[in-house]
Amino acid sequence: MPLENLGKDFVNSHWKNIIINSEYMNSYQQPLQSYYSGFTANLLRDTGFYEQIKESMGEEILYAKGVGCQHFTDNYCNSYKDEFCLPKTEQGQCDFHHIGSSNCIIGQFNESRCHTYYVQLQKECWNIKNMQQSNNQQK
Repeated sequence: MPLENLGKDFVNSHWKNIIINSEYMNSYQQPLQSYYSGFTANLLRDTGFYEQIKESMGEEILYAKGVGCQHFTDNYCNSYKDEFCLPKTEQGQCDFHHIGSSNCIIGQFNESRCHTYYVQLQKECWNIKNMQQSNNQQK
């Protein structure tokens, strides 16, 4: 698993955000939803302090699922992939996990060509109050 190489306080101590997003071992967590992957479960177990942890305790990660090795090569930030976005045309759209309305930005820990979705607080699509507020603001 590639480790983060951006941000002096995070180099080689977190999973790379653009490889596996919304994971608790990332240098940045989405404010509304994060996951424990099998990678993190295995890391914790392999330290010897958490021997009771099994790989099956990791949650299913859908980010980059089934995309193959090309997701991790030179052109892995292509905007045609669901994991990435175009900042000029995809602002306010649902994030990859369909949690809420998002900004399409270059994150603090992303390579300069990698635009990803960051969920806006108070914009969860499953929260009825947020939907009512949005409708009232549009009137």
